[in-house]
Amino acid sequence: MVIKNLIGIRIQILRKSRGMSQVEFADKMGINPECICRIEQGKEDLTSDILIKLAETLNVELSEILVSF
Repeated sequence: MVIKNLIGIRIQILRKSRGMSQVEFADKMGINPECICRIEQGKEDLTSDILIKLAETLNVELSEILVSF
């Protein structure tokens, strides 16, 4: 499994643990819900800016997203 897939799974777990749908999460991030879907499936190339915004929106440290399983 590639790193993008692991990060996507982690983001999905964190999002769901906060009771947010993909649409709600996308609205808070100011991006298209399809982009959230691609991120969670490991199909989106993640820039440092996107990673930081994901962490801010989930109210976690970036390291919590990047933690390995």
